[in-house]
Amino acid sequence: MKINRNDPCPCGSGKKYKKCCMEKKMEKTFSIEDAYSTMQNILSRASLMVQSSRYKQDLDHAQRLFFDIRHDEELLPESVKPSDQNNFVTWYMCDYNLEEEKISPLGFLLDKKGAEMNEDERELATALTGSRLSLYETLDMDEETSTILVRDIFAGATYQFVDPRLVEMAKERFLFGLRILEWQEITVNVGDLYLFPLEILEQLLMYLKRHLFDPRAIVQPTLPELLKIKGYLFNHIQMAMRKSPPHKKKRETPQEEETATPDGKTDTNNKNNKNGKMEESVATVSRSHFSVEDYDKVVKLLSNYQHTEKISPDNDKDKTVFYWFKKPFHAVGQKGDGEITVTKRKLLFITHGQELLDDGKHSLIKLLKPYGVHMYDDLEKRRGFATEKK
Repeated sequence: MKINRNDPCPCGSGKKYKKCCMEKKMEKTFSIEDAYSTMQNILSRASLMVQSSRYKQDLDHAQRLFFDIRHDEELLPESVKPSDQNNFVTWYMCDYNLEEEKISPLGFLLDKKGAEMNEDERELATALTGSRLSLYETLDMDEETSTILVRDIFAGATYQFVDPRLVEMAKERFLFGLRILEWQEITVNVGDLYLFPLEILEQLLMYLKRHLFDPRAIVQPTLPELLKIKGYLFNHIQMAMRKSPPHKKKRETPQEEETATPDGKTDTNNKNNKNGKMEESVATVSRSHFSVEDYDKVVKLLSNYQHTEKISPDNDKDKTVFYWFKKPFHAVGQKGDGEITVTKRKLLFITHGQELLDDGKHSLIKLLKPYGVHMYDDLEKRRGFATEKK
C-alpha cells in the first residue's frame, strides 16, 4: 500500500510520514551494486529454505516445466549453460509455487523469516516476489553512459536504467525477455535475460498469446498474472531456437533404417559414396510440434479422424500413438505416411519431406483447434521457431 507524504507515519511516532521515516529513507543512498548484493543474499536464503528432501519433488517438477521435459525424457545437466541455470534459479525462487505452501520460495521466506529482515531487505524481497518476465523493445540508448530506455510490449510501461550489456545487445536489433525490478529509486534487470531477433516479433507475440491464454477458462487472469504463472514460456522459445535442447529421450528407439554393408556390418541411414564419404539419406525427417491443451480431447479427435489409425494400447494413459495417412487409412492398407505421438503436453507429427509435412500439419491445425496448438517445425535437421504457412 502506498503511503502519501501527509499520512501518519506507519512507525507509530505520531508524526506525518514526510517529517519522519520519509526523511530517513531519503537520506539513504543505494547503488546498483548494493541492490545486486542484497538481492543475492535474499535469493541464497530462500534457496536454503527449500533444499531439504521435502522439496525435491517441487524442484524436479519445476525443472521439467522450465526446460519443457516430457515424461519420457531426462535433463542433461552438461547441456545446461550457466546462463540457463541462472535463469532457472531466478524463475524458481520468484515465480514457481511450492505444492504444499502454495507460494514461491521467496514468498515462503518472507512468511517465515520476514521479521528477521531489515526494512530494505523486506522491501526488496517483496518487490522480487511480485516481479515477472515480459517482452521488451528498445526505444533509446546512450552508449556513452550505458543507459537504455525500454518499453514493455504487453503493458506499455517504459523503464530507463544503466546496463552496458543490454546497450551492446540493443545495437544488434534484439528484443529482450527481461525481469525488471524497481527498488529504492534503482531500476535493474534481475537475472533473467532472453534474446530474440527483432524480425520474429510477430511470431513471438503469436506464440505467447496462444500459450498464455486458456481458451477454456471462463474468467481469464490478467496479463501480468499470466506472465507470472507462465514465465517459463520464454525459456521454451529460446530452446526452440536452439539446435540441441538440454534433454533427451530416456529410452532410445532406433528409427533409422539399417542396411547391410559389403563387410557384413550395418550402416544406419547413410551410404558410402565413391570417395568414402558419408552421404545423407535422400529421405528427410520432418517434424511438426504442437502443444496439447486437453489430452483427452486431442486423442478423441484423432481417434475419430479418417486419416489416422490408433496403434498404441488403450491402457497407456500417458501417451497415444497414431499412424497418419495422406489418404483415408482404410483405402491405403499400409503402414502410413507419418506418425503422430500425443502426450499430456505435446503432440509430435513426424513424416518425410516438406509436402507431406504441410499436408498433415495444416489438417491437424484445423482438426485440433483449440485443444492442440502448432508451435514450430523441424525441417532437414534444422530446429527453428517457424511460422505456419498461410
